[in-house]
Amino acid sequence: MSAPIIRDATATDAEAISDVLVRSITELCSADHKNEPALLEGWLANKSPQHIRDMINAGAHMRVGVASGEIQSVGCYSSDGQIQLLYVAPEARGKGQSTALLESKEMELQAAGHSGISLVSSRTAESFYLARGWQLDGDRVACYSSDGQPMRKTLTPTKA
Repeated sequence: MSAPIIRDATATDAEAISDVLVRSITELCSADHKNEPALLEGWLANKSPQHIRDMINAGAHMRVGVASGEIQSVGCYSSDGQIQLLYVAPEARGKGQSTALLESKEMELQAAGHSGISLVSSRTAESFYLARGWQLDGDRVACYSSDGQPMRKTLTPTKA
């Protein structure tokens, strides 16, 4: 698999982004949803192509990782420095897609002057973030129909 090209998501990407999100959550995150239909339904409720399109059209900071001509990863962050989502297609797991996208988002937030960034991690992704310098930041919290682990990372803002 080739190295990913990280780029802004466009509204025309909504179908492919939704597909990556749904497959990633369904196939890779069973430690979180435990294959319970109600938990899975709650998590997937806002992952439809139309919801993704609406987010992009509203100006969401959504980026995609593209390799071999296909969207393989998707991430989104808020202006206040919170990473809102980071998912990888099941077939791209462990091939550097998520890391490349996460590093890209961290650099963007750092360049925007953020000294600290945060996220709420699934159980599935917690070790991924810990291995990349993130730290636990309090007790688990309600997240969709499951729970998540608040995490934080300190950045050194770039000088203008």
